[in-house]
Amino acid sequence: MKRILLPTDFSENAHRVMQYATDLYKHKVCTFYVLHMVSVSYQAVSVMAPQMENPAFEAALKTGKKALEKSIHQLESLKNPKHLFKSLLRTGFLVDGPRWCAIVSRSLSPLASSATVHKI
Repeated sequence: MKRILLPTDFSENAHRVMQYATDLYKHKVCTFYVLHMVSVSYQAVSVMAPQMENPAFEAALKTGKKALEKSIHQLESLKNPKHLFKSLLRTGFLVDGPRWCAIVSRSLSPLASSATVHKI
C-alpha cells in the first residue's frame, strides 16, 4: 500500500495537487495524508509562550480543522474504494510537517505543492 503526504494550505493550487494525486494513483491502494500546518510565530517560540492560550492561534486551529474536514469530505466523495484519506493538523513550521511525517513513516511519498504559509 502506498502512503502519500499531501501538504495543503487549502488554496486552489493545493486542491489541484490533491486531484492530481488521486487521479495518478486511481488504480493503486493508497492512504493519503492531508497535512495542514498552523504556523507558530518566531516570537512565541523564543519566549516559549504556550500557543494554546492565544485566541488567534485557537481560531486558526479551529479553522484549519474545519477546512481539513471539508477537504477530506471532498476527496471521499470521489468514491474510490482503493483510497483512504486521513487528516493531519499540526502546529509548527511548514518545513517541519513532512519531516515529522517521515519520522512516523519512512515510506511516505510527499507530493509537494507551492502552498503558502499564513503566520499568526
